[in-house]
Amino acid sequence: MIIQTIRFKSTLEKIAVVKAAIQREKEMLLVPGLMQKYYVKPEENGHYSGIFVWDSTESMNAYWKSDLAERFPQDFGVDGNPSLFSEEILFQLRN
Repeated sequence: MIIQTIRFKSTLEKIAVVKAAIQREKEMLLVPGLMQKYYVKPEENGHYSGIFVWDSTESMNAYWKSDLAERFPQDFGVDGNPSLFSEEILFQLRN
């Protein structure tokens, strides 16, 4: 399994970011290999994070080539370049 985090600054207000996430929810539920996604608000003003849990690197890479991923900057009002990093899960404490 892979955990991937994307952190970005948005030009949108918090309520608009949440609304964008809700509007994309049905599409996100259909993404092959996406086991879970967390929507996170760091303390830093205007910044947001998405934490993805993927079943494999292949699923993760396929998502980032999709139309849904391409719409991400526009849908969330991304300002600048997001930070994106991935890490392999060695084991988990609980199932």
